Amino acid sequence: MALSSGEFWKSLLTSRGRSNRGRFWTVIALGWGAQITGGAVASASGYTPFAPLLAAVIILAMMPISLFNAIKRLHDMGRSGWWLLASFIVFLPLAAMAELWSPPGMMALGIVLELVVAFGFLLILGCVPGQASANRFGAPPGQPIDVEEFA
Repeated sequence: MALSSGEFWKSLLTSRGRSNRGRFWTVIALGWGAQITGGAVASASGYTPFAPLLAAVIILAMMPISLFNAIKRLHDMGRSGWWLLASFIVFLPLAAMAELWSPPGMMALGIVLELVVAFGFLLILGCVPGQASANRFGAPPGQPIDVEEFA
């Protein structure tokens, strides 16, 4: 059973349950759409002091939604949400090296490494199929769920 529109929006604000690949990419597209819309509004406003404020609001609003989305996707694969921390353990040192210790002309290499790691993790979350049967995080997405779980 698919989530209704109201249930879908409620489910964005919890890390409980599982999320299939389609729902994962839907939430990613919503985030990208919000950022593009914010950029268009900022551009139309002539990059006034309003623009950075709007960008900060969009980023802060999407951060928990993106984290919960990734956690639920890990749940669908049978992994704990704590595996998300592993991606930061790999990503943050690369970011620090790119910003702080790169000799002139080598910063681009560090940035490319950061992007490869981030894009690789995004592809793993978005392309690896989830477990077909119920696991410790619940029934597979698409099967009947307990709507009270999201209340």
